[in-house]
Amino acid sequence: MVTGMHVRSVTDDDLDIVVATVARWQLDPGHHIGYLSCTPDGIREDLTGLEPNGVSEAVGAWQGSSLIGFLAAEWDTTPPRVWWHGPFARDADIASVLYTEAHEHLPTHVTQEEIAADDRHDWMPGFADRHGFIRSEAAAVLTLGPDRAPPPAESPVRPLTADDTEGVTALHDLVFPGTHTPGSLLVSGKHHDVLLAAGPPGAPTGYIAAERQADGEGYIDFVGVAPESRGRGIGRSLIVAAVHALRESGCTSINLTVLETNRAARSLYSALGFTEERILRPWRKGFV
Repeated sequence: MVTGMHVRSVTDDDLDIVVATVARWQLDPGHHIGYLSCTPDGIREDLTGLEPNGVSEAVGAWQGSSLIGFLAAEWDTTPPRVWWHGPFARDADIASVLYTEAHEHLPTHVTQEEIAADDRHDWMPGFADRHGFIRSEAAAVLTLGPDRAPPPAESPVRPLTADDTEGVTALHDLVFPGTHTPGSLLVSGKHHDVLLAAGPPGAPTGYIAAERQADGEGYIDFVGVAPESRGRGIGRSLIVAAVHALRESGCTSINLTVLETNRAARSLYSALGFTEERILRPWRKGFV
């Protein structure tokens, strides 16, 4: 235990020091945590927008006036899952104190937990094992930087229509079963600025969902192609169309994640100009 360390809830008055400290940690692969931005403006927007209570459920570890640890939580009902944003700390002991404190504030319906960290993280494997988290399949984080021009538009891709709702909902739930965004929520447009489909209205063969984030960067969240329509370039056309739409909305860099083992998708994104930033490892608890 650190001499003179005390742990308490984070308040709005702490936000400046939290943002500055987390931004430094995020740039270090040995301390990088997934699902938060890397820029101060992006981190501030992420933390104040955490659902359901913003930064009010976060805890910090302090030594005098210095912040030496931070952990925030974001949870949902469907699925009953908490996404931990952190712990940020110099070692696993400080992280464990933060986790124990924050865990006491979780609502009783939350039965699943997830943390994600750079695969080069200094102490996350030991911390995760200590608290009962299970190592899950890693994802590659890819970026199309502002210096890379999007490829030319390809075969026609169109905005999602009301006629596509049923088909895209079913396709999404088939391709991404059990994800944090079920098909019914995806087609609502509540979380995505860009929703595009391929194929005739009412019979979509593929779709893509992307958003313009608060820090001005774009994020491609989901790409799905019907199994019987794969191998025809539909996924590539959807990605290219989404990149153009995000760039037209003012996005600078465009980011996405893809399973580390999905060599074909990683190769496709590389051919489109995306570069690999890191491998992000999820650690999960309470998943069936």
